Amino acid sequence: MPLADLDRLRRDKRFTVSTRGNEGNAVTNTVEFNCRRDVFKDVRVRRAICHALDVDFFAENFLYGFGKRGTGPIPSTSEAFYTPGIPQPEFDRRRAEALLDEAGFRRGAGGVRFRVRLLPAPWGEDIALWSTFIQQSLQQIGIPVEIVRYDSAGYLTNVYRDHNFDLATGWHQYRNDPAVSTTVWYRSGSPPGSPWTNQFGWQSDEVDRLIDEAGTALDPAVRKAKYAEFTRKVLEEVPVWMAIERQFISVTSNRLQNHHNNPRWPSSHWSDLWIAS
Repeated sequence: MPLADLDRLRRDKRFTVSTRGNEGNAVTNTVEFNCRRDVFKDVRVRRAICHALDVDFFAENFLYGFGKRGTGPIPSTSEAFYTPGIPQPEFDRRRAEALLDEAGFRRGAGGVRFRVRLLPAPWGEDIALWSTFIQQSLQQIGIPVEIVRYDSAGYLTNVYRDHNFDLATGWHQYRNDPAVSTTVWYRSGSPPGSPWTNQFGWQSDEVDRLIDEAGTALDPAVRKAKYAEFTRKVLEEVPVWMAIERQFISVTSNRLQNHHNNPRWPSSHWSDLWIAS
């Protein structure tokens, strides 16, 4: 549903608008870098892009309160694996400009440092808004952005098979355990064309090792510690930045009874659901 409709319906007493029952399916908005491009091989440039984006402003003004600054690859709702206090890129436009200068990408004619093409995923109004916000934010630090839109097949082909992009943005869905659908965004070795995997031309032996050790450890405390190391490392290198943390939102008629009673209710059985007469 459009975000404006969600905002309208949560003031309508006939409906309940809530993230309850979606706790096990958190979603984050991404900034994805093609590290095959010379400009993005330098981690200072990737960090500069992150520093240029005022995530708090975007969440407050464009998401109607249905989102907040992310915590990296493991969302804060994941009590078993989330470790608080790991530093995130903060909004700091001066820092962004300084990093770009330091990396050798100084402003040239017309104040332009370099130009990039951004491919947004074609699902979710928030992705379209986020891509435009990225475009406007990077313009302010001397990086003009061309937004190139495809349908689903075109987006997946250009990003994950042909690697025909500079920046991309879409969703990462967290499914309760980092080994299920999260670390695959960072571990090397996925064949070209595999959607929602590490197709960014970035590889780290240390991160591969941490992913493998965390995924096979049996002690929950050891796993959590390994995932904290993993999170700290990928937030330093930012081949992908999970910038905004959200949960899926459900709009439910108040006639519906016993709904959203488990953490992934929209994907569950609904056998105990009924409608009041």
